[in-house]
Amino acid sequence: MNSETDNPGLLDMRFLQNAALMALAVVFGLQLLRVLFANLVFYLRESVGASPYVPGVYALLLFLAAFLALPLARLLGVRGSLAAAAGGLGAARLAEQLAPWPAADLALTTVGVLAFLWFVPVYSTVLRSRYPSGGQALAMGLLLGIAIDTAVKGAFSTLEPSWQPGFAPALLMVFLAGAFAVLTCLVLADNTPRQETREGGLGWVSLAALGPVLFLELLLFQNVGQQTVLIGWDQPQVFLWIMFGNALGLLAAAAVLSRPVNGGRIALAGLAGLFVLVVVEEMSGIQAALAAVFGSVAVAMAVAAGGAALSRGVGSARTSGPDPGLRVRGPVVAWGLGALALLLMTFWYYANYGLDLPGGAAVIPPIAVAVLIACAVAALSALPRIRSSSTLGLPVVLAGLVLLVVSAGYWMSWSHPEASQRAAFPVRVMSYNIHQGFDQDGYLAIRDLVNVIEAEEPGIVALQEVSRGWVINGAFDMLLWLSRKLDMPYVWAPAADSVWGNAILSKYPIVESSVHPMPNNSGIPMDRSYATAVISLDDSTRLMVLATHLHHVEEDGHLRTPQVRALLDAWGGRERTVLMGDLNGQPLDTEIVLLEEAGLVDVFAASPEYDGAGYTFPARDPRRRIDYIWVSPDLRPTDFSLSGGSASDHLAVAVTLDE
Repeated sequence: MNSETDNPGLLDMRFLQNAALMALAVVFGLQLLRVLFANLVFYLRESVGASPYVPGVYALLLFLAAFLALPLARLLGVRGSLAAAAGGLGAARLAEQLAPWPAADLALTTVGVLAFLWFVPVYSTVLRSRYPSGGQALAMGLLLGIAIDTAVKGAFSTLEPSWQPGFAPALLMVFLAGAFAVLTCLVLADNTPRQETREGGLGWVSLAALGPVLFLELLLFQNVGQQTVLIGWDQPQVFLWIMFGNALGLLAAAAVLSRPVNGGRIALAGLAGLFVLVVVEEMSGIQAALAAVFGSVAVAMAVAAGGAALSRGVGSARTSGPDPGLRVRGPVVAWGLGALALLLMTFWYYANYGLDLPGGAAVIPPIAVAVLIACAVAALSALPRIRSSSTLGLPVVLAGLVLLVVSAGYWMSWSHPEASQRAAFPVRVMSYNIHQGFDQDGYLAIRDLVNVIEAEEPGIVALQEVSRGWVINGAFDMLLWLSRKLDMPYVWAPAADSVWGNAILSKYPIVESSVHPMPNNSGIPMDRSYATAVISLDDSTRLMVLATHLHHVEEDGHLRTPQVRALLDAWGGRERTVLMGDLNGQPLDTEIVLLEEAGLVDVFAASPEYDGAGYTFPARDPRRRIDYIWVSPDLRPTDFSLSGGSASDHLAVAVTLDE
């Protein structure tokens, strides 16, 4: 008699327990991955000063180490290797929360990601061998983990818990790590006899599909910041909408598990539709909202179908003993290839912003969906004859519905920054390249940036290198976070893509704004733009603000020249105009001289009382002046200052303007 299948209540409890352990592993894995990517870029590459190739080689070696799960299982046995992987994952995530130093972050995220890479294939082997519903539990656990990760991240305003100081984030991680430890002990203590099964054949291809799945979820469907930009709703509404999509996806996945063959066919049709969506031009508004939910549901159904393909067929023979040397080669190879796909897709996507790679970043999501379709076809061709159950995934669906409460609570507590009226002049303005939020030590120092800005008490701020969802920056919508902390409404000016660019923040009403691409974007790897804003200082006084970040290669002044000409055309000789930004040229460079010849005034040159050279970069040892504030000749600059220390790799430039 098989107690699991003969006792539905026991089945539901074990299914939920097994799915919950996978869910928490996915939460920790995704959190550690995002922090690892940021550490490789901002600590290893920029703070330590490693060669541009070192982070890539480091990440490649780490992900290749996923295949070491095979000798680990042979050395410790599957039970021992599961204990080692789970223990390493939980301990690394908790320690990383409590040790907020970049070097420690890199070490701990490396250990944690490696443990996650080992955990997935070993745990999938255990589930498949012990329970007829093991593959389904793995799939539903993965989807639940993705939903929990989004709920946690959204509740913290998209700022990674790892970079959140204070009691609440630490307490949350202690709770999650404790729950993970308890669930691991329950699984290890379960002596359910294993079943004699084959290695898994093409069914294990489902694990290879998880790499593209995680890539699509990180980049698109769970990226609250990016979806906020694309959809155009308030962030709490977008967060709630994404969580609704996750709940709908869990329900659709449970439906697939109830009818695996037909559900798998529908999942393939959904993936075909998803391929079309990611090939077409990036959507916005209601189309983007519908695409986000459709993508979540299509991916969830595909994951569920893959889980069914991983499940054990009916009629397997029981063997004695809980763990007599299970074979893990199939899952290790499949998952290792999928993890490498995740890394290579992420690297290729973001490398396009610095290198002119074939196809550009836009080709990577379609490739991910195409790989996912191929894996789904292979896995479904090996779908075993399994017992169907209309209630199998419902406990996990209910858990997913509970997560909607988190996003609903965030929505209810949301408040908008408010502009304030005041006397016209004088007004203090500021330009600051915030280095995507990371300080000179490679740590996300977003609160230090707030302190730098608040210390200058500006009424208007132009920001450069603002990220609103890049995965390598932790998928953090830093503009919205800064806007709320500073209580300043903003104008968003995307440049490289929809979620990376420039911004203007103002304590005064913004009555008109526009965003324009630079005229020579087709000739440079990273697109550039400029924003204009007409700001009301009082009922009769308007100030025009232009904000930009010009092409960054030092010796490419000829590429900045047409960009400067576009700025001068936008100015058009108007009075009460200020131009701010990181212009990446020095005062005697041809493109910078154009500004002076056109009649604009360099506020540094007009501030002889300032005692210094005005150098702004690099922040710790400034040797170049590339950050500027230029004003129309009718404005009088005073109180010029540089500030910021090491909060960014640039110093902030501020000045007070009067008529």
